[in-house]
This record gives sequence, structure tokens and C-alpha cells, in this order.
Amino acid sequence: MKQGLKQLPRQSLTLTPYLQNQIKLLALPGEEVRKKLGELINEFCEEEEGKDFFLFKEILLTDKYQNFLNFRTRNLVQISEVPQKIDLKNTLLDQLYILNLKEHEVVIGEYLIDSIDEDGRLDVDIDYSDISALILESFNLTIAKGEIEKVLLEIQNLEPVGCGYRNILESLIVQTEHLEIEEKDKENIKQILKKFSTDEADIKPLDIKQKNLVKQLRFNPGRGIGSTVENYIRPDLIALKNLNEWDVTLNDSFLIESLISKIKLSLDKTSSSVNKDVDSFIKGLEKRQQTLLLVAKFIISKQKGYLDETESLTPLTLKQIASSNKVSESTVSRIVKFKYLQLPTRNIPLSKLLEKKVTGRSEESKEVSPSQLIKLINKIVNSEEKSNPLSDQNIKKSLKENYEIDIARRTVSKYRQQANILPSKERF
Repeated sequence: MKQGLKQLPRQSLTLTPYLQNQIKLLALPGEEVRKKLGELINEFCEEEEGKDFFLFKEILLTDKYQNFLNFRTRNLVQISEVPQKIDLKNTLLDQLYILNLKEHEVVIGEYLIDSIDEDGRLDVDIDYSDISALILESFNLTIAKGEIEKVLLEIQNLEPVGCGYRNILESLIVQTEHLEIEEKDKENIKQILKKFSTDEADIKPLDIKQKNLVKQLRFNPGRGIGSTVENYIRPDLIALKNLNEWDVTLNDSFLIESLISKIKLSLDKTSSSVNKDVDSFIKGLEKRQQTLLLVAKFIISKQKGYLDETESLTPLTLKQIASSNKVSESTVSRIVKFKYLQLPTRNIPLSKLLEKKVTGRSEESKEVSPSQLIKLINKIVNSEEKSNPLSDQNIKKSLKENYEIDIARRTVSKYRQQANILPSKERF
């Protein structure tokens, strides 16, 4: 008797909450991660007046404004250039000195301006009593808090308008006052802004006119003078040149770590099934941060020449990154998605630093990226005899002989066209 085939039970992979969160968090933009973290803070942490709570809530508010204006970072295809650095403090001081202020008010103004960061924000830890003590010692005058507030308001109305703000709402309200619009429109904009700060969900959509007005307001008024609309991107990573090397750090890393620690402390005091989910999310978030920094450091180490603006992008694929960092290609794909890198002069998507290689005809062919190949083709064509332009076949030959790049003639033709170079017959 022939025995029937025995059907084996199907095995399915059941992902733990930790793995589910880890996979999900890898691909999320920073904005979405901050939103979830904000929900946990509201749920598990008591109201505190700490600097970390305050700054994080300001970041969330800024995200909220941008979402409302339908100007999301994930839809920004173009690289957002950051305005050139300016000496903000000296710019404000030059204007302070021509105001009709008393001598001790000028000193108050100098103290306040010295406490303003490059974004235009007044130091959260500023102590008015220190200013009062300085004025008492220097002028033998006792001043009230209102006098300091009066000088601060003068500074907030200098150019760039809105600097010296203690919270984002304050800056936006001051900027609204300077819009060249009717008073009723100003009041309408102010009401909309205030509703955001109180987390009111029932906010009527803006019409085109109002939206254009709000877009004139700047979240970081200290960054650059003369531009009207700021393309707000909160980068996930920051890269700075230190001597000949690039240092990469996570943006807001200390702030995030501080808030996570406080949530953990709150969780330790209670025990429930909900806490397990929260703990899983936190572990996933910590893993996300570690992986993002690991991958970013590797990418930047490979693209040093591009960041130095001395070379084109070198070939760098998901597979190379995954293999070198002992993670999966899917992990790398997720972690570079929707992530932005802040450079000294611009913000760029992290994914922009990945570049496929041009397929060679042989294993001996030197690896080259599309941008590198276009640059070499331009170089070859620029050095050709104008009376005898090189054909694609001759360009192919030059690439192999001079640069050890062995590619097909049709590949040369493809990238020559991308370089906007005419065929040899039309260049003659």
C-alpha cells in the first residue's frame, strides 16, 4: 500500500513586539519618532519645568506648524541650502546702539543679545536676577523685571525680526506684527498660531492667502538675513569637518537620551502589560539611533571626497554598507530612508550619498559611479582636438587605456547624453 505524502506543518515567523518596533522605527522620519516619543512623555512623565522637556516640546510644535503648512520633509526633493553664516550678535548690536535707549538699557540689551544663540533663541537658563545685579552694581539702579522685558521686546523687533524669543510662538507672533497686511489678517494669523500652542485639534484650514502669509514666518529667524521663506528640515544627523576628518553625530541625541531615561524611570515605578509595549518601543528607538549613526559614519567615511567638494560620489551600494557593518540590506534601506544630514553649508538626504556603480565589461574594470563617469567623459571631450572630435568608441578606448574603465560603447553614449554632450558629428 502506497503511503500518502505527509503534509508538514507550515512554519511562520512570528515577530516579537521588539522586532516589530525595531523594523518600523528604522524607516520612520525623525518627525514621526518625535511624535511617538512626545505621546509617551505626556502619558508617563509628570509635568516638569526642565530644560529638556521645554526644548522637546518646542521641537514638536515646530513639526506641527510645518505639517499644517503641508511642507513635509519627506516630500522635499531638492536639497535645502542653508543660508550663509552671519554674525547675528553683531548685527543685533549694531541696531541696538542706534535705538533711543538709556545707558543702562543698552547694557541690558548687550547682556540679552549675548545670550541669544545662532537660531535667534534666548538662552533658556537666562536669569533676570543676574541682569538686575549687574545694573545695580554698574549704575546703582534697582530695576524691575518689566524694564528687562521692555528691552527684550525692542530686540525682538530688530532685524531679523523675532530674535530673542523664549519660545517659538513668541517669535512667530512678533513676526506677524511686521507683516504688511491688514490688522484683521494679523489677528487671524495670531489666533491660528495660538491654537497650535494649546493643542487644539479643531483648526480650520487656511486659505491660499493666509497660507502664503504664514509661510513668511521663520522658525529660526537667526539663520540668515534677507531670505523670506525658510525650508525647514530638522536633520537627523550633523556632520562637521574637524581638521581633515568628518565628525558625525545624531541631532538632539542628548535630549532624546535624557527623555528616554525619564520615561524608563517612570516605567520602573509601575507594572502593566502596557509598559511592555512602551519598553519595546524604547529599545527599538535606541537600536534605531545606534544603527543610524553606525551606517551614517560608514557612508561619510566613503564619501569624504564628495563632502570636501574635491571629488564626485564614489560607488556605494546598500550591499556594501550592509556587508561592512554586519546588518541586512533591508535594514540599510530602511535606515537611510527619509533621513537628512546637515552639512556646514546645506542639508542633504542621506540617501543622496549612495551611488550605484556603472557595470563594467570585465572584472578587471575599475569601479566608477555615474557622476564620476560623466566627469571623466567631460574631461576627455574637453581635451579632444576640436577639428577631430572623439567618437563614443574612441571615448570608450580612452577610458580603458587611461583610467582602467572597461565599459560598452552604448554605456559611453548613455552617459555622454546625460552630460549634455553632442555626438562627435555634431561637435565638429
